Amino acid sequence: MRAALLQYGQALQLELTVINSEEVMKNALVKDSRAFSCLFDAIKIYNNSDDWSSLYQAKEDIKKEVDSLILNTEIRKNQYEFVYKRYMVSFTSSDQGCDIDLSNLSD
Repeated sequence: MRAALLQYGQALQLELTVINSEEVMKNALVKDSRAFSCLFDAIKIYNNSDDWSSLYQAKEDIKKEVDSLILNTEIRKNQYEFVYKRYMVSFTSSDQGCDIDLSNLSD
């Protein structure tokens, strides 16, 4: 779970700090997509469940919590909104997930 949260936090930080073009935004969105996939996989392992509805809700709850920790100032919130309004483009989600093999991590 820590690795998945770190991967999502890094993706969010990237969105706040280095987006300066649509191409960079595409790369950030792919990283963001991979982070969500990784987070979902970690939640599935952590909860030992296949109930997709509850797993999705758990992912959304964790995402909101992490977002509230990172987007905790008006400057950050404004930057996040600016980046999405200015550079948002369509992209194809990655089918990859975690950068780190979750099965290699201990609790």
